[in-house]
Amino acid sequence: MKMKEAILVCVSYGRNAERLIRRGWRMAQSFQAPLYILTVDTVSYEEYQTEKQENLTVWKELAKHYQAEFFVEKKGSRTVADIIVEISRRKHVTQIVLGQTAQSRWEQITKGSIVNEILKKIDFIDLHIVSVQRELHQWEDQYEKGVRAYLQKVEDGYLLAFERTEKTDVEGIFFKDLHTDFESGLFKYIENYQTKIIKVSDGRVKDWTNIE
Repeated sequence: MKMKEAILVCVSYGRNAERLIRRGWRMAQSFQAPLYILTVDTVSYEEYQTEKQENLTVWKELAKHYQAEFFVEKKGSRTVADIIVEISRRKHVTQIVLGQTAQSRWEQITKGSIVNEILKKIDFIDLHIVSVQRELHQWEDQYEKGVRAYLQKVEDGYLLAFERTEKTDVEGIFFKDLHTDFESGLFKYIENYQTKIIKVSDGRVKDWTNIE
C-alpha cells in the first residue's frame, strides 16, 4: 500500500523562508499532500523583534494562501530536532524541507546534527536541505538593526519616514548604513507574498530594483 505523503517546511527568521515555503508548496501540489509550516522560536532577544514580527505576519499569510497549517513552537528546554520530530509524528509527515544557511537557529543542520537526530527518531522520512542566501540581519558590520519605516510618494520618487500617515504608500523595515550620517541603507518590504529589498539614498527611493 502506497504511503500518503505529507510535507513539513521548517523556517527560520529571515528573508529566505518564503522560498522554502514555496518549495514545500510545489512538493505538496505534486503529491497532492497536506502542507505544514513550522518555525521554532529561539529568538529571546529584542534585537530583531521588528523583523521577527514581520516574518510571522508574512508566513501566516502564506500559510493561509497555500492552505497550509502553521505552527510556532517555543523552544524552551527542547532541542529543535525534538520539536521537528514531535510535529512530524503528530501530522504523519513523510518529507521535511530545511534551509541550510539557518544553521545558527537550526543547530548547524548542514553538519548533520539535526539531520542525524531526526533520522534516528523517525523511520521512512525524506529530508530536503535547500541552499539559501545569506540573511539580511547577518550583515551586522554594514547596517544597523532594522526599524519600522514607511515610504511616501513624492514628485521625484519616494520619501522615507518613520511614522505612518494617511499619505503612507509602503510599509516595511529600514536598515541604516552604519558608515553614513544620512538616512541611507536598505528598505525591506513585502509585495505579493514576496520579500523585496531596495536601496535608500539620503532618505529617498528613486530606483525600485530589487537587490535581493
